[in-house]
Amino acid sequence: MTQFNRIIICFQIICYVHVFAQRIDSLTDWTINSIPVITPQDSSPWIRWKTDPCVVIDESEWFMFFGANDSGVSTQIGRAVSSDGKNWIPDTMQIMVSLGPAGAWDDAEVETPFVLIDESAPASQRYKMWYAGKGNAGNNRPDFAYQIGYAYSSDGINWIKYDNPANNSDPRFAESDPVLPIPEFIAAGEDTIPETISYDSWSTAEPSVVFEDGVFKLYYLGLGLVDDVFAHWVALATSTNGYQWQRDSIVFSPNFKGKEATGIACPAVIKQNNEYLLFYSMVELPYDSFANVERGTIGLAKSLDGFDFTRVSSNPILTHGPSGSYYESGLFAPSPLVKNDSLYLYFSSLVYKPIDAIFEPFIGCAKAPLSSSFIEHVKNPVDFSFELMQNSPNPFTSVTMIAYELPGLRYVDLSVFNLAGQKIRTLVSEQQCAGSYSVKWNGKDEKGNEAPSGIYFYCIESSRLRYTRKMTLLR
Repeated sequence: MTQFNRIIICFQIICYVHVFAQRIDSLTDWTINSIPVITPQDSSPWIRWKTDPCVVIDESEWFMFFGANDSGVSTQIGRAVSSDGKNWIPDTMQIMVSLGPAGAWDDAEVETPFVLIDESAPASQRYKMWYAGKGNAGNNRPDFAYQIGYAYSSDGINWIKYDNPANNSDPRFAESDPVLPIPEFIAAGEDTIPETISYDSWSTAEPSVVFEDGVFKLYYLGLGLVDDVFAHWVALATSTNGYQWQRDSIVFSPNFKGKEATGIACPAVIKQNNEYLLFYSMVELPYDSFANVERGTIGLAKSLDGFDFTRVSSNPILTHGPSGSYYESGLFAPSPLVKNDSLYLYFSSLVYKPIDAIFEPFIGCAKAPLSSSFIEHVKNPVDFSFELMQNSPNPFTSVTMIAYELPGLRYVDLSVFNLAGQKIRTLVSEQQCAGSYSVKWNGKDEKGNEAPSGIYFYCIESSRLRYTRKMTLLR
């Protein structure tokens, strides 16, 4: 490479980093809802207080998953629905993910959910959730010894916790298992101080997941010791299935200055336009006579590779509100969501109730416009839809072609059924990308026998969608 080429490449890199910093630091024009979107309510005790939101959109419906409890005790995971992201209706009847049985690793708390809709997964696992769980602490382990668990669902309502049958003889794991346990926890037991001290020796909590190129990237808060400093660190683990994880390294550390005087918490990572954005809670020192009050603000860090994050110069991007507002005591637990030309950021907040001498939690929302340089514009040469075409030729005597389209990465099952509804041939059963496809059926069943003349149905199923068409075989 010539010296001139090196100069050109360096110049391009400098320009790219400059533009990157400009468009990320421009996320300062926030509008915060004047009223919270979720408030405490007099309903079933388990859902009176709601914190730590995670918001996702499935087609035209908005779903918010959160930790729910009564006065901060025995948190379990609940859900609310909305058509516009502003007006939410909590489900006061059904717990999404509940506490484990007495003695289980998560029998005390189940909280801070992160939900991902995986269109490439089988329908039964389309919804994936990672959460922090905690058991009743032993004599040696502290009360903050959380671990990360995993659950899956077909509809976002009925969830199944991950269970490894190999551990069922241990009462702590008889019904479910943590997927990112505290090191040495399973082998040594909860009532044992870890011998190996690292960045997540004492806790793995507050998960956030990015899924790309078939790999799950789990960003989480680890509590442990690094260079003689005991603190929270944002760490990364990777997986190809969502429940078997390989720890990587620390990707973001507290600086213990100013707004981060007492550390960081609640990391939330999204990838937008090939850029990783890490939103997190920054915690100041106590600011008034209530010694247990810490003002929370929201910070932002950026990364080009998802490993090395750098704070933006405009931190904090969101700060506590004026006296009398529902977020005067701070903002915590950010949940970012990009829709159209805007970035939505849901968050937890606290309001002090002097009569009861308690802080009640609320969930609010802030919104910032995204510049055209920030928004990802990915245009396919053809805009595909989910569609199943009529086979050709039809009727047919020996071979027919079946065509279909997919709008995105999905797990596809395409099969042939007889008039009695019996499956006689599976033509496709695999994960496929967006595009147009065609598959041949030679009129034979799974065993290679020729199917008799008659009417048959071919059905394509993907996620929650299912289409069926009729065809005629003539011998």
